[in-house]
Amino acid sequence: MWARHSRENQKRMAFSETRDIPAALSDLPPQMSYERAMLHYLFSHPDDYRGALRELPPKLVSMFVSAYQSYLFNCALSKRIDDGNTLTDPLPGDRLIFANGRTDTVTSANLGAVALHIRRGRCSIAIFMPGKGRFDTTGEGERATEVLLAESGITAQDFERASAFVRTKFDGAWRSIALRTDIDASIKKTDVRLKFSLPPGHYATTVCREFMKADPVCMI
Repeated sequence: MWARHSRENQKRMAFSETRDIPAALSDLPPQMSYERAMLHYLFSHPDDYRGALRELPPKLVSMFVSAYQSYLFNCALSKRIDDGNTLTDPLPGDRLIFANGRTDTVTSANLGAVALHIRRGRCSIAIFMPGKGRFDTTGEGERATEVLLAESGITAQDFERASAFVRTKFDGAWRSIALRTDIDASIKKTDVRLKFSLPPGHYATTVCREFMKADPVCMI
């Protein structure tokens, strides 16, 4: 399976370098149906990338935008960790999110009380996953996100255009940086069964990956 994915990626990279549509259509295997559909469209409608994207299922296109939002969130989170900060020790300027979705800001005055609330599981530190909505930049995570957006040339208006194109809301949201869940695990021969629940916006694969500890391709 790894060899197959490697070959497919090589063909994608070859097209990204040459932009030779006939050669790519000749090269790409039938199972790469999404790529082939877009290339067939571009062959008939050169440079109409908007139309080419419409050849894909709307849900898949929306996942591209969601993946970029998650990428920005993960970069801001990595910056926090690289700076030597933890996921549970609040800093002045951090935004908090509570179970009911309410948010608040950490200050020097409430730092001790906030740390106690986090330890008791009443709230957690959050970073804004950007979208077409505005957000303040009081926390380090938001400042890191703002820098990434500026470097990429992406603005809130770009998410607004993506929202209109895909007809999906990309408003942006505060997301907790720490994931907590009770896990019921059982082992039977070579199989591991995990049972747990997650709040909206989180992925079960993130939890499973911590148990599997394998190359992502091997997890398919």
